[in-house]
Amino acid sequence: AKQLLEAGNLAGAEQLLTPLMSTRPDAQVLGVMGALRLRQNRLAEAESLFARAGAADPKEPAHAMNLARTRAAQGRVDDALAAYRTALTLTPALAPAYFELAALQPRAGRLQEAEATLRRLLRAMPDHAQAKLMLGMVLMETGKPGDAETLLRRALGEASDTKTQAGLRNG
Repeated sequence: AKQLLEAGNLAGAEQLLTPLMSTRPDAQVLGVMGALRLRQNRLAEAESLFARAGAADPKEPAHAMNLARTRAAQGRVDDALAAYRTALTLTPALAPAYFELAALQPRAGRLQEAEATLRRLLRAMPDHAQAKLMLGMVLMETGKPGDAETLLRRALGEASDTKTQAGLRNG
C-alpha cells in the first residue's frame, strides 16, 4: 500500500488498506492510512490516524513528523511546532524535522528560533542549500541584511549545480 501511495495510486492504496483497517491495525498501517488521508486532504482523519500511530509506536519519529505536517496544513502552527519537537526528541539528528520546524517558526512569529534552528541544521549539514537560503531570508527579516548577503553570496559560490544556483539567485 505504501508503494502504491508513493506512486500516486491512491485508489489502489486505499483498496489494500481498507481491509487492514477493519481488523486491528498496527502503527504502520495507521501511518500509511494517515498518509493516504493527508494526500486526499482529509486532514482531520489524517491527524487522528497519525496520533493513533504515534500512540501505538511512540518511538517512531515519522508519526510525529506526519502529525506535525498535518497540523501545519490545518493552520495549527503551535500544535505543529510541538509535534516537530516531539520528532526531534525521538531522533535529535532528524534533519528534515529541523528544516520543516524552521520553515514553520516564522509563521508563529519566532524568527530568532528559526535562525537558531537553521544554524543548528547547518552545523550538522553545512551543504544544505535550502537551509542556507531560508536562513538568509530569516536574517533579512530580523534586520541583519549584511549577514544575509554574506551567507547567500557564500552559498551561491559553493553551489555546484546550476539548479541550486538558480534557486539561490531567485529565492
